[in-house]
Amino acid sequence: MSLLSYSFLSFVIISLVIYYLLPRQHRWMVLLAASIAFYLCSGSGLAVCYVAVTTLSVWVLARRIGGMAEQFQAEMAEQKPERAEKKRLRAALKQRQRRLLVAGLLLNFGILAVVKYTNFVLSTVNLFIAEEEQALPLVSWVFPLGISYYSFQSLGYLIDVYHGKIAAERSLPRFALFVLYFPQLVSGPISRHAQLSEELYEGRNLDREGFLGGFTRILWGCFKKLVIADRIAGPVLLMITDPETYSGVYAFLAMLGYSIWVYADFSGAMDLVLGVSALFGIRLPENFNRPFFSKSLSELWRRWHMTLMEWFRDYIFFPLSVSGFCRRLMGALNRADLKKLSYRVPVYLSTLAVWLVAGLWHGASWNFVNWGLANAFVLLLSQELEPLSAFLRRRLHVNGSSLWRGLFASRTFLLFSVIELFEYHSFGTVFAVLWGMLSSFHVSELRDARILTLGLNTAEFFVLLLGVLLMLLVSLFERRESMEQRFRRSPQLLRGTVCAGLLLLTLITGVYGQGYDARAFIYNQF
Repeated sequence: MSLLSYSFLSFVIISLVIYYLLPRQHRWMVLLAASIAFYLCSGSGLAVCYVAVTTLSVWVLARRIGGMAEQFQAEMAEQKPERAEKKRLRAALKQRQRRLLVAGLLLNFGILAVVKYTNFVLSTVNLFIAEEEQALPLVSWVFPLGISYYSFQSLGYLIDVYHGKIAAERSLPRFALFVLYFPQLVSGPISRHAQLSEELYEGRNLDREGFLGGFTRILWGCFKKLVIADRIAGPVLLMITDPETYSGVYAFLAMLGYSIWVYADFSGAMDLVLGVSALFGIRLPENFNRPFFSKSLSELWRRWHMTLMEWFRDYIFFPLSVSGFCRRLMGALNRADLKKLSYRVPVYLSTLAVWLVAGLWHGASWNFVNWGLANAFVLLLSQELEPLSAFLRRRLHVNGSSLWRGLFASRTFLLFSVIELFEYHSFGTVFAVLWGMLSSFHVSELRDARILTLGLNTAEFFVLLLGVLLMLLVSLFERRESMEQRFRRSPQLLRGTVCAGLLLLTLITGVYGQGYDARAFIYNQF
């Protein structure tokens, strides 16, 4: 069931009516029933088994881990042992809890790995098999809807329970709602239980301002998707799949267009998800914060797919950087009189691990592995060059300049776009395409016959340009305050005009109609 479909619209309307008709204490049950129905309508019965195993296993293990901690606290309060004995008992407790945590991680990450990466491994092995008839056959798996999202969200919850940051959820149906909540299931964001549980279970009353804000955000997401993303997708896909024909300036436009396409598509999906949730009075965490206005690549990744990046930071980067392995490695380097290197090694290893996982999370192919490693290389290089960059900024007096901030943001967008080449080109092709841009970049080529093969006429190019400019303008307005906050303070007439304008713009200029099937959101595949 696509987020951009009449069936989903009808599904949301029916769910809203039932939701607000029931007493507040029962409204979470409507969300659970709707989420289960959504999953059943969007996948096969076998796919439901995967999410059922994750939900049940994580809930049981978290209850057990939390119960062991509660029992320990009760025993310590009753027995009041000496400090050394209490420390020993606590260490024994953590060891037992750790076994349960590792079991949950192995089971659920194992399911994710088998389903998502088996064919990637088999294809890689087949590269080294000379005889085609001896090649290993690929496996046809049923791919569960949103497996990467609900796996990461569930296991983040399990890790938090293990560390005592949150209490284990006692109700299996409530925990199932946390895992399956339907608006965020297919595209995220990856929420934390401490924040989302309060939103899901409270059952808030209908708020007119929040409802109108959610509706406006849904319209804005539809605009990004139908007017920008789906219009630019065709030309971009045509150019990136035929780099020999579309080289030079065309390759450059394809590179920039791909970044705009991904942003409009993914942020549009987030607007839809957060907008639908707002209709139920539920606030999900933001996933984008004007990433293309970032002054560096590291800042961009803190503002793009923020919940995923925070997950990597909290559950991979920090634990690995302070792990026993890194401490032992630092000690060895210190003994070898390499103190400066010893402080960098944990950052190097943790960054590489994060971006290797990030690459594989985005796709089971060597393209995404290369993309992840390219990001890691640029981020680490930028970190090493930061003292020199800071010195130059001070000497040139550019730190507070709006012009230089714009130039830095443009540089970051260009760097992001270059790295994105690794997503859709092989490693060698990336450098060939970049060399072609540098050696044969002629703007005059945009007047040749290739421009006519892109599938957009003059009017559609004009609409696309205006759509991108409007998206840029909205981001500029959000420098100090979100559009939602501005919207709440605006007169009702203005708010109604904005909603009507967005609706008309999307209806008039959107890429849809008879025989058209809206492209699936890019991040649905994860």
